[in-house]
Amino acid sequence: MNPEVNTEQRLASALGAARAAYSAALAGHSSGDSNDLVFLGAPLRVDRRRRIVATRAEDRAWTAGSIDTDLRFGTLLLRLFVGTTRYLEVDDVVDFLVEASGGPSIAPASETAAALFVNLCVVEPYLYPDHELAIWLAIAAELAGGRTDTNVHPLLPGLLTDTDPLDETAAAPATAGSGSAQDPGGAESRWIALEAALVSTAVPDSAAPLAAAASDQELRQVLDQYRPAAWDFVGEHLLGAVDRAVHPESAPS
Repeated sequence: MNPEVNTEQRLASALGAARAAYSAALAGHSSGDSNDLVFLGAPLRVDRRRRIVATRAEDRAWTAGSIDTDLRFGTLLLRLFVGTTRYLEVDDVVDFLVEASGGPSIAPASETAAALFVNLCVVEPYLYPDHELAIWLAIAAELAGGRTDTNVHPLLPGLLTDTDPLDETAAAPATAGSGSAQDPGGAESRWIALEAALVSTAVPDSAAPLAAAASDQELRQVLDQYRPAAWDFVGEHLLGAVDRAVHPESAPS
């Protein structure tokens, strides 16, 4: 490990490489037009129609680059990564970030957990950059409160993996990609409101100005002022936890 490269830089590099590998597998630019993806040694696969990541364990669940829910194996596989059965604890996120930063692997991670992490922390911010701060803030807030066993997904309603976009009977996922910028009650507005709620908790001085904002435009303007402080909160509580695990010798006794 290069001591001149800090934890934040190593983490940015690792997540950047994961985004690049996902993008290549999604577009068919990876080796042999494969939709396979490896993250921290876990063999994964990109569902090109749904744009999500799942495990490779059941080849018979896949057809033409996507999970086939006409097959029983496909339905069972998809339930692990889409909908209310997704489960990834805050501690799991930290463990993956520690390993991605060059730190020790805390425990052998399951391939399912690796795919859930990639969907949440790599795919979602890649496809919807405006969601990134809210994702990291939600995780950092749980760490700050000592709630390390919280399932992250319910904290962030409106993720790409909330519902199956190919299921015509399911409600459309409340992601930025599914709403209209002209729809004041649409997905974009809900994500802005979610980010504002998280920022107001992380940065108490922002609570009153955010509450006074009368429109999404005003809310964005106020958020622009407090996002640097919100990122500092993420750095202190999330990146700080990762750094202490990567460099335990530097942690205060």
